[in-house]
Amino acid sequence: MRPFDLGKLRAAAGGRPVSLFLDFDGTLSPHVPDGDLAAPLPEAREALAALARTPGVRVSVVSGRPVADLSRMVALKGVTYAGNHGLVIEGPGVEFEHPLSMVAGRAVAVAEGLIRERLKGHPGARVRQNGLTLSLNVGLMSASGRRAVARVVDSLTDELRWLRLRWQKGYLGWDLIPEIGWTKGDAVAHLMARTPDAFAIAIGDGLSDEPMFERVRADGLAVRVGRARSSAADWFLSGPADVAGLLHALARPR
Repeated sequence: MRPFDLGKLRAAAGGRPVSLFLDFDGTLSPHVPDGDLAAPLPEAREALAALARTPGVRVSVVSGRPVADLSRMVALKGVTYAGNHGLVIEGPGVEFEHPLSMVAGRAVAVAEGLIRERLKGHPGARVRQNGLTLSLNVGLMSASGRRAVARVVDSLTDELRWLRLRWQKGYLGWDLIPEIGWTKGDAVAHLMARTPDAFAIAIGDGLSDEPMFERVRADGLAVRVGRARSSAADWFLSGPADVAGLLHALARPR
């Protein structure tokens, strides 16, 4: 992976319209122990607002959080929100919900009861039902508590597989995601099809962002927040502050 180079981005884009796809946690917002307190950096939100008003630029936030949370936290008009790992998309001129979302929602509801029952002895673990997905946050727990919850997570893997659900490891916990052949990469592909001539830029920091990177790199640019030994992204930025800097640079007239 190479440090991000704005000059090479501009050269690769070649003056084409731009479709920008951004993760939320760890990308627009720093990771925080209590996920309910997450918020985009003010400078990042300011730049997003400018980009959303820029002709030829489409801005999408693609996250494991529900659309309602994203629209409340980012709170910008002209931005498309793809929530629940892209299972639901809402934005200017687009409204999408995966055809299997009802089935997925029922499976997650069943899993929630099972997970809460197994976690009764671990009060610091926070389970949040996000409609079509579920998050398990251990950011406020001790190291030993996190290890204990990890064992519970492992013990549930086979049972959840019968519900066509899988765990996705995150920075401060896990997401429970439906196994229905749909990822953030598919959501990005769905949005890219609306502007096939645009140059796509995807920015994210976690495993769930890798399908997004894989989708854009053929005719765009994939940028990982934080350097990794293995990633589909060719470029990296150090943290959300650098992401905000990049967004401001993109918002400036060329």
